[in-house]
Amino acid sequence: MKALSIRQPWAWLIVHGPKRVENRCRPDGRPPSMWKHRGPIAIHTSKTMTRDEYEAGVAAAAFARMKKRVSLPPQPALVLGAVIGVADVTGCLLPFETGFAAVLEEQHSEWWDTAQYGLLLDGVRPVTPIPCAGALGLWSLPTDVERQLREQLGSEEK
Repeated sequence: MKALSIRQPWAWLIVHGPKRVENRCRPDGRPPSMWKHRGPIAIHTSKTMTRDEYEAGVAAAAFARMKKRVSLPPQPALVLGAVIGVADVTGCLLPFETGFAAVLEEQHSEWWDTAQYGLLLDGVRPVTPIPCAGALGLWSLPTDVERQLREQLGSEEK
């Protein structure tokens, strides 16, 4: 199974909150190959999180709270360096794709940075955290971690 490392608290907001778009940029302007992927990906949390990142997440959650109830746990409670969930990649928004921006206004506008590629996520399933080293970009889970993940999910991901 493929995985995507996401910094906290954004990973938590995907797995336990309303965030359904993961923003990514590419310096040369070409879409990253990860945006071609469709289907399940493991949501992995990066090993570090700064206080500023946590505060930015708190502010984003407070804004999102206007539409749905969401509140981040305290910073020490956020798991780092582990797979915490699975989501289905259903599409990719291109930077400045205004037609999609209008369609997503109701659901995703506070999460999609229209200057970046937006990976659309659906069918999010949290799991008991599985410690694991991450990587940049879209990467493959180690066999033992994938086995543990599939055991938690049951036959759903087979």
